[in-house]
Amino acid sequence: MVRSMRAFIVAVAALIIFAGCTVERKPGYDYTVTGQNLGATNWHEISRNESHVSFTGSDPVKKREAESLIDRYEERITFNNNSIFFYTKSYHLAFSGTFSDEDFIERAMSRSFYKDKGIVYDASKVKKTSFFKYIVQSSDTYHCFVFHGVFAQNLSGEARVGSPGNVGVEGNICATIKSKSAAQLEAEMLTLLDRARYDDGEGNRSAGAS
Repeated sequence: MVRSMRAFIVAVAALIIFAGCTVERKPGYDYTVTGQNLGATNWHEISRNESHVSFTGSDPVKKREAESLIDRYEERITFNNNSIFFYTKSYHLAFSGTFSDEDFIERAMSRSFYKDKGIVYDASKVKKTSFFKYIVQSSDTYHCFVFHGVFAQNLSGEARVGSPGNVGVEGNICATIKSKSAAQLEAEMLTLLDRARYDDGEGNRSAGAS
């Protein structure tokens, strides 16, 4: 009973914090999930050689954008298949372990973007890879692939206790059921994301100018 009550309290606290994240956010600024202001949004397009993420094989990227905030560097990558990929690297301390990958996926799928497509989060459908967890959910009209992960890369001794790491990846894609099956969408995205190398751009630089 005590353990169940603790779990309930933690769950309620998480819901309160997540709910609070939508309050008093100034337009044009980036925030953490708990509401910490990270500074003014400054997305700008970058070349492949400037990107911190490289890919094996042919370049699958349509557009790369980046921004530097108070304590982190972020990239927003749009693939040729129109899926979106976010890469974040903390400058120091790494990320808090307060919320799990499942929490972030559930929060993402609570947005109207998914609700309008009839997509509903189901914790039993979450799967795991080396760098992230993901879910493929379907409605009568759409299949959606959503992923989130945090891992350590060249992490110094400054990391928070209990932190899962200093690098985060997340993203999504939705496709109509007429364009491809859920299995096809899953295979396509896993193959694409498996080609990613979080090497601070070494693979891009070695490939030459672009």
